Amino acid sequence: MIYKVINHSLFQFAISAGLVAGALLCIFTPNILFCKWAANYANQIILGYLALGFGFMFIKQPKLMFASFTCCAALCLFLQNTMNSPFKKTAKKFNPATSISIAHFSTSKSTETISEMMDLIKTHNADLVSIQEIDDLWAQELKDCMSDYYPSMVMLPDTGFQGLALLSRYPLEYIDTFHFDGKPSLHGRISTPENNRLNLLSTHTSPAIDDESYQELVAHLEVLSRRIKEFDAPYITLGEYNAVSWSNEITDFRENSNLKDSRKGMSPTYPSGQMDFMEVPVDHIFYSNHLQCLEFKTLDGKETSHLGIMGTYEFKPTPKALNVLSKSI
Repeated sequence: MIYKVINHSLFQFAISAGLVAGALLCIFTPNILFCKWAANYANQIILGYLALGFGFMFIKQPKLMFASFTCCAALCLFLQNTMNSPFKKTAKKFNPATSISIAHFSTSKSTETISEMMDLIKTHNADLVSIQEIDDLWAQELKDCMSDYYPSMVMLPDTGFQGLALLSRYPLEYIDTFHFDGKPSLHGRISTPENNRLNLLSTHTSPAIDDESYQELVAHLEVLSRRIKEFDAPYITLGEYNAVSWSNEITDFRENSNLKDSRKGMSPTYPSGQMDFMEVPVDHIFYSNHLQCLEFKTLDGKETSHLGIMGTYEFKPTPKALNVLSKSI
């Protein structure tokens, strides 16, 4: 009886249509909060389509199997086009004279103690560290424990979730604080010993939990994009954006700001071989065309599977430097 129902043409058409509709909603997500929430789990949905395809193959349903695998492939292509390909090769040898390592942490994601977090930050040994959602206690601990490692510090502690901190091994040439609807962002520039200058922006947006907060998120990203476009120079922006890489909001933000995504495929979401099916990547490091991303990874702790993210970036030679090099050759 069950096989008779499954083999019925109307049943197979309805299931195939549902599978295709689900994939299309992930790719062409309407401005409906539930659809946007569901599209956040595109990685997990891909695995679901893959499992369904093998299941339909096992019960000898080639049409449903084909529909499942087609939807799986379509979503894979969609994510590949919205993020850097996980199969794209990058240089692995870092030149300290032309590269810089950058890490971002969020205290709300950690179950470690403050001292354990400090040790982890020291262990990863990034040149520039962004820490968000810090309070006065965090700010004092950072001053006491990290000053020897990071002589340049800027901190804006907050009793809520808007506290920011930037720790730099290199001098901060300037730092500026600007606000959007009461939410602070830190904008500045550092200078490396090799005279490479990097503009940076640490920001924290609010998650879209209703129509009003969604419009606020879009408006916030538009403000950030306009500010970033003012700079035709090496640029990094990082923080908790509360939207996934393949969302319309982030893809529009990147396109308007002319920035690239450091994240490559699914691996940065699942560190150390662990897979948390409720984890979605909403923390990001975006970079300008003046830089090349050499490495990007998710950082974890003893108790926390997604503690933060870290990337290593290389300064591309300027046209003037390339001209001098070509003449010397």
